[in-house]
Amino acid sequence: MALTKEQLAKRGEIGASDVPTIVNGTAEQLNSKWRQLVGLDPPPDLSEVWAVQQGTYMEPFVLDWHARKLGYPLEERGEVLRHPALDYLTCTLDAYDQVRGFVIDAKCTAWSIDWARQFYTPQLLIQAECRAAAGAIMLISVGGREPEEVEIEWDDTYHREVLQRISSFKLCMETMTEPSPMPKLAPPEKWRTIDLVTDETPNWRDEMICELLTWGNTRDAAKAHAAAADAAKKLVPMDVGKILCDDIIIKRNKKGFLAIRSTGDE
Repeated sequence: MALTKEQLAKRGEIGASDVPTIVNGTAEQLNSKWRQLVGLDPPPDLSEVWAVQQGTYMEPFVLDWHARKLGYPLEERGEVLRHPALDYLTCTLDAYDQVRGFVIDAKCTAWSIDWARQFYTPQLLIQAECRAAAGAIMLISVGGREPEEVEIEWDDTYHREVLQRISSFKLCMETMTEPSPMPKLAPPEKWRTIDLVTDETPNWRDEMICELLTWGNTRDAAKAHAAAADAAKKLVPMDVGKILCDDIIIKRNKKGFLAIRSTGDE
């Protein structure tokens, strides 16, 4: 969707559409985005980029088509909103579903739904937060097919990491420091399962197996260690502040809490 001058005037220094690159961009993509947002490079001319222009042309039709199927209008189309916590961050809504309380973002892509879900989840997370929405839906048309809804989900850990990466990028903008790429951040539904018995691909496989075997072999001892510490603390009378036993010390702090340690650990 092409933004009007009024919409552009409301945008912050970082837009929700910038966030997928900020969160999961390559070093080259991240540096290019940073140079654009700090004013070192002009925004790229996308007027001759087929995929971008196709999406711009198709978005109103996709939203209108889906609204007819839902049986009610999709509202707040093109509304510019500011993030409640990060005042330099804004989003431009494709649409808002008042009935379900979800933001809806229309996407047209030649790539798979799985790829789109992983890449665009940070953008929809920000849109949902800007609107204080109950959730987010990616309305996606793959290869020109009829659009389908994909509900986008995330957990607290993913949410915190997205906001942290945006804040770090903003600091790079303020200090004029080139950003460094971070490891790919995948939403929970895209997390992989690795069987270390059958999968020999990870280069950390042998080290991980060693550590896990050590953990398994010491688990019972660790449980006995923790249980003994708890039992010992319960035996300490309330008027006793310190107990010594060879190199083991139990000490009560000013708030009354007991800690047990060995001088050999120091």
